[in-house]
Amino acid sequence: KHFPDALALIGEETLLVDFARNPKSSLISIKARPYHYLDRAIIIGDAAHSMVPFYGQGLNCGLEDVRILQTVFSARGIDGYGSNKRPKVHSEANGDADVDKALEAALEEYSRTRYSDLTAISELAMNNYVEMRHDVTTPLYRILKAIDTLLASLGPSVPLDALAPLLARVSYPSLKTRAWIPLYTMVTFRPDISYALA
Repeated sequence: KHFPDALALIGEETLLVDFARNPKSSLISIKARPYHYLDRAIIIGDAAHSMVPFYGQGLNCGLEDVRILQTVFSARGIDGYGSNKRPKVHSEANGDADVDKALEAALEEYSRTRYSDLTAISELAMNNYVEMRHDVTTPLYRILKAIDTLLASLGPSVPLDALAPLLARVSYPSLKTRAWIPLYTMVTFRPDISYALA
């Protein structure tokens, strides 16, 4: 209906062969910890927390990792070169003597504070799979969703553009919520609410 020429352009035989040969694998979640090693390296995004795709938050979560890491660095006065303003070169002969302790502490803070959010979004994604697989077909789900939507419509909206300067300085500002916010809205459209809080 929407792409009537697709089959002719791709070829029916090609589609059938590609479908049959498509590698199948399990969907998994990775919950690594810690995310850093000394002041040498840090993993973010899917390397640190791959998740099942049922909430559609993989890329968003990876970008949020960058934002949160930047707020930690800014709060601790860390720039791109570490605490003493020049690139560090690790030497095994020196052992830990050349470890940038300020950078190591910042990476430790990131690993410690980010873990609860990353495990929360992994769990939310898996729970959303169950919801989409079964719950959406039940009358009770539809009633609860209608109530959820109604309650959310009664409260004020938050101008997200006003949050941007604050989110550049603070990972999650402690703003008072004055209205009902549906879970999906908290996770998908509210960068000021952490995954763990949602």
